[in-house]
Amino acid sequence: MKERYMVSRVMRWINERWPLNGLIRLGLEEEMPGGDSFVYIFGSSVLTTFLIQVITGLWQLFYFVPTISHGYDSLNYLRIEVPFGWLIHGLHYWGAAAMIILVGLHMSRVFIWGAYKQPRQLTWLLGVGLLICTLALGFTGPVLPWDQRGYWEVEVGTSMAGTVPYLGDLATNLLRGGPNLGQMTLSRFFVLHVAILPGIVFVLVILHIIAFRQSGISGPWNQEKRKIIGRFWPDQVFKDTVVITFVFVILVGLAAYIRTPIAGPKNPMDTSYVPKPEWYFLFLYQTLKAFPGRLEPIGTVGIPLFVTLLLVFLPFIDRTPERNPSRRPITMSGYLIFVAWVIILAVVGYFSKPETASSQTPLSQTIPPTQISESASKGAQLFHSMGCIRCHRVNGQGGTVGPELSSESLKGKSRQWLITQIRDPKKHNLNTIMPAFSSATDHQLNEIVDYLQNLASGKSSSAVPPMPQMATMTIQEKLIVGPHGQPGPAANVIGSFGRGAILFQQHCEACHGPKGTGKVPNPGSEDGTVPPLNPIDPELFNKDPRTFTDNIDRFILHGSRPEGPNPALQMLPFGDSNSLNQPTIANIEAYILWLNGVDRAKLVRPGLQPHLFFWLVAATFIIVIGGLWILKGVKAKGTPSGSDTKKGSHSAGTHETTRRSFLKMMIGGLSSLITLAIGIPLIGNLIGPSFQRKKLTWTKIADIHSLPTGKPQNIDFSFNTQDAYLMETVTHSVWIIKRSSSGVTGFAVYSPICPHLGCHYDWDPQSKTFACPCHGSVYSIDGKVLKGPAPRPLDTLPFKVENGMLYVQWEEFKVGVSERIPV
Repeated sequence: MKERYMVSRVMRWINERWPLNGLIRLGLEEEMPGGDSFVYIFGSSVLTTFLIQVITGLWQLFYFVPTISHGYDSLNYLRIEVPFGWLIHGLHYWGAAAMIILVGLHMSRVFIWGAYKQPRQLTWLLGVGLLICTLALGFTGPVLPWDQRGYWEVEVGTSMAGTVPYLGDLATNLLRGGPNLGQMTLSRFFVLHVAILPGIVFVLVILHIIAFRQSGISGPWNQEKRKIIGRFWPDQVFKDTVVITFVFVILVGLAAYIRTPIAGPKNPMDTSYVPKPEWYFLFLYQTLKAFPGRLEPIGTVGIPLFVTLLLVFLPFIDRTPERNPSRRPITMSGYLIFVAWVIILAVVGYFSKPETASSQTPLSQTIPPTQISESASKGAQLFHSMGCIRCHRVNGQGGTVGPELSSESLKGKSRQWLITQIRDPKKHNLNTIMPAFSSATDHQLNEIVDYLQNLASGKSSSAVPPMPQMATMTIQEKLIVGPHGQPGPAANVIGSFGRGAILFQQHCEACHGPKGTGKVPNPGSEDGTVPPLNPIDPELFNKDPRTFTDNIDRFILHGSRPEGPNPALQMLPFGDSNSLNQPTIANIEAYILWLNGVDRAKLVRPGLQPHLFFWLVAATFIIVIGGLWILKGVKAKGTPSGSDTKKGSHSAGTHETTRRSFLKMMIGGLSSLITLAIGIPLIGNLIGPSFQRKKLTWTKIADIHSLPTGKPQNIDFSFNTQDAYLMETVTHSVWIIKRSSSGVTGFAVYSPICPHLGCHYDWDPQSKTFACPCHGSVYSIDGKVLKGPAPRPLDTLPFKVENGMLYVQWEEFKVGVSERIPV
């Protein structure tokens, strides 16, 4: 009773200053013709999913860095190393898909019920706006990690915008922030996704709710059923809450059991990659294939514009008052055809496989061998490495998106025309979706043109180079560094094992066998065969993904020579020679780990194992519903019953009160479940990194023989440390005192940080004391406090001596306290 009194006083205080009760009545007190029903749950489900997207999206900003250098790595740090990061990112990823599905179902329900007709035209138009914004959020979101998929999505998407007649270049430059993709592109998509589009959605949702309340619920089209009047609160809200909770549990299950895909780092040089949009744009992706060449604007602009205008003008085209679907055959037939078109094309697009993706044909098989100039030979290598072969067919091999180039030398095009076509194709065709290779140098463009001008179909003397062999002879003539060097940048990057499987087939399978099983002869080596990678040498294997990656990265980066008198095959230094770039190496390494049962993206700090968290949420969901249902039964048994009219009326009223109380308890219980299931992980995600201590490492400081005895020395040193997803080089200094007593040499190593407030102290050779110039603390050579406000002696650091070298472990301690507490 006391708690209720306090709540009542708080509510009264608020209502005297702000119309809280009025807003609650506006949102909840609504009559429902035909009564409550599960067919009306989609609107509230969309709203709740949007709120989940906002919360999880904002929370990711604590860790996500929207730059082309750090976007991919910072996101992987969140979902792999931060507690509950897998859940927050997973809810956001799967929530985006759920929101698009729910918006589609909601609009389908409105369409079938005829709820877009007078007086609800404005409500429908606002819903169309919400659909467009939801799809726009679905387009801008995947770009932000700036991974392989996001990079190509924005490349293709902005190129499609460039096909808009008269405004194409302006639209492309506005989206990209310039003619080329880069940091300005990512910044613009970040602002669109995080600020502008959510703000528009928020405004549209408010206007949509106001319009909905103004026109009222459409209800069933059957007039007899409309006579049944239900209440939005708590009857419909209860059904909404049950479905919302069910959707939430499904999202948690997807996040727990189907990890968000890792597309690998951005790698424009990976010619095996076939860009595909997210599933909700696959219907448009497949439609574009029906409009090649100059017809492309029909698919990129015409069809989307037609569908949008049709949705906008639908309430004004179909103005008949009839809402029964069975009496609207033309309208319903059009709806079914549209839905079938979207679903069929999406399925076909999902399973479609471009010809060039089915097999990776070596360059030597795409064009006949001959002797040509060195420039044309390099141009052929650029033709493949820059991805031209993805779209253009040469002598029966390659893509079909662009024109065939097998007979390019016979077409009479000038060198300048070809260079312009590669650098800025829109100068020749405003509607082309061919990307502009404006970053290619003049030298590279001339080499490619040399290659193209020597292509002639069917001629044995065609100017075609042999297959690029990664400059094998040049590399073998060099000193092979071997696997004893340091790991390269790829070792710090989370690669995609799916991309790695394709790249492994291209670059590694010839020597290491299908799926790394080995058995490839290597005459002259001690083993007689190339070492298998599946399973890999036990000395290289490690259950820790980072250690395992470091081990194999050294071999890929620096190469190695097998033991034996004269091995025919050697591991070339693919990294040192730049034969493979770092993103390619990262993907191949992820695949090698996957072959050996190690996940490169293994969760380091999950907070709670995903499957355990899911079953905890699911079990709580079942317990809440079951417990409240049992409670309802217990209360129902205590309800009095009677035979007379007066007693019966009292019983009916009591029963209705009990039912409404039960529904309110169910709503409160399920809402609390969702709040706790999101709130606890959010708190754990935010404070989790604060309790993670950095791993201490030994750093070589000095040769002990070079240190003077009895005289403190301040020595600077540097070491690498992991700061979130970054490997940083940190520089510090220490005070070292070398002592000698009775022929025994000892050392004292002090942190240079004053324990008082963190200032740096210095050595005074005259008084032979350490003195802090800021607040007057003075310490003896043994580190003891002689005077001043310092709360404790100088902090000593761990050290060791090995082979005449002094090693120190750097560590910082909390200042201003008497205890020695590591930070």
